[in-house]
Amino acid sequence: MNFFKFSSFLASKASVQLDSYLYSVYKILIARAPKGENGYSLFHSNGLPVISKNLGDHPEINDQSIVRMEDGDTYADTIQDDLTSATEEISRNELAIRESDEELREIAEKRQSVLVETPDYYMVQIKTVFYLLGLLVVGMSDIGPLFSLYADILGVDTMKLSTEASRHTSQFVIAVVVSVGTFLVTAAVGHYALYARFRVVWVFALSCISITTAYLRMLQSDATHKLSLEQLPFAVLFAIIGIAFPLMAAYLWKELSEAFTYVRKNKSVLRRLSDIEEICQKKRQSAARLRRQAVNRRDSLVELYRRPFQQKQRERDRNISQWQIYLRRVEAKLNEHRLAYLIWQGLNRRTTGNRNPLLRPLFIGSTILFLIFFLLFGFGYASASSFNLIAVCDRSTSADEYSCNEKNLSDAADYWRQKADDADGGGIFEVVLIDSNLQTSIILFTEKYPDRFPGPVSANKRKWRTEFCARIEMLTKNLPTRKGSAISAAIFRASLRMPADGETLLLLLTDLREVDLKKFDFEWQPPTPKEFLKWLEANAIKPKFPRNTSVIVCGVHPYKPSKDTSPVTTDNYAKTINVWNAVFEKWGLKATITEACSFGK
Repeated sequence: MNFFKFSSFLASKASVQLDSYLYSVYKILIARAPKGENGYSLFHSNGLPVISKNLGDHPEINDQSIVRMEDGDTYADTIQDDLTSATEEISRNELAIRESDEELREIAEKRQSVLVETPDYYMVQIKTVFYLLGLLVVGMSDIGPLFSLYADILGVDTMKLSTEASRHTSQFVIAVVVSVGTFLVTAAVGHYALYARFRVVWVFALSCISITTAYLRMLQSDATHKLSLEQLPFAVLFAIIGIAFPLMAAYLWKELSEAFTYVRKNKSVLRRLSDIEEICQKKRQSAARLRRQAVNRRDSLVELYRRPFQQKQRERDRNISQWQIYLRRVEAKLNEHRLAYLIWQGLNRRTTGNRNPLLRPLFIGSTILFLIFFLLFGFGYASASSFNLIAVCDRSTSADEYSCNEKNLSDAADYWRQKADDADGGGIFEVVLIDSNLQTSIILFTEKYPDRFPGPVSANKRKWRTEFCARIEMLTKNLPTRKGSAISAAIFRASLRMPADGETLLLLLTDLREVDLKKFDFEWQPPTPKEFLKWLEANAIKPKFPRNTSVIVCGVHPYKPSKDTSPVTTDNYAKTINVWNAVFEKWGLKATITEACSFGK
């Protein structure tokens, strides 16, 4: 009886063409269209309404275009210039970091080459000490007899040095200075005799000094101050020693000088390389710090683009969804008017030839009853309710066995299928996979209940049901494992895909153990509700849900499924549920949190 529209009766009586009548009804219905963006249109051909997608009226949007539309070109150009500047600064600092790294590598190679080219570096240091000790021994061996000689000549008794040094201080000092000076002079002459030009002259000079010293020593040993043939071997021995010690001292001094110069040169090179390395390290640290600042500035500027874009994209998806539902209702409404028009037209043709006098009062009475019935049971186009189920699946190491397992996901799909069978508008079933962030929270599965089944309806409905169950079975047998635990980000992703009309069930198959490696881990120590809400606000996780949305959380268990997880204490279990209850309340949802998944059974 609902199909017998009074307007179609009037149109048929007035002989209005069917196309014209449906077009007038379409113009009346289109005036009640939802506000916002429309990517679809409806037209009729030969009396049949058809839905068409307007690709030309549905341009792509991006983050920059939204900022320009919302805040103007000047503001968008300013952000773009700042973003370009930050990007260029990042590139400059990355180049500086690479140059510093290259310099550090070159310094390391140079240091290694110094150590490789001078493998005897440490041995030379040991030789330096050895030469120094040898020089001291030779010097003391030569200075000692010279001091004894000069002290004796100056009247200092060398057998009583402790008392003679205090009694004859001046003679003692003169003896020390003259003996040391003689050693240095002979050592210098010996150096020239070994390494200078005219060596014969320097050897002759050294020999004269040595013979003179030997002669004085022989006189010192003889009280008569006369030399005899028996003392000649000792004089020769003293002369040889007087020549040998200076030559040994000259040789040790030259080797000591070369070794010391060699060590000092290498130490200078290594010290200079260390200074350059320290400067490069400071330069690299400064460039790295400036790069981090530029990256933070770039991220903040990108966030100014991203938030309006996400909001605009969310509004756009909801508007298009509303338009799709609205146009399906308009299509059904036009079909009703077309059918009513054809029925009234057929009745008019049958009663044109032989009218019964009682037919007119009967028709008027039935029309009045229809109007009363229509006014009592509603006015306007019929509403087609739908049932949607968005399942958020947690496949982390702590939840894949108890929360989002094969049985729970299959039961959820079967529950949606039964509810969608009963709903007039069908519905949508989707599975959103939880991972480490928003970008990796992918859509594992999506299915839309058909708006209508072609005839035969029962057979096609059974065919669709069989295919749907097969796809669900394939999904549950190939579920991924060891995924992340960014539960709030996955809920935010799911909220963006919820239809605006109908009843929607947000089913969270998770243990609610949110993990953010930089901030917190619910498994070890859940945060307070205030801390978690503040973190959600800082990360712009602000999902918005349609009006008829309910939430069921099942699979919240306290077990330790694998070695990578830890058991939950009673205190942490209660804290976790309290935190999420506060979150759902903040989002305007009333959630049911349980361990078992019953799905209304």
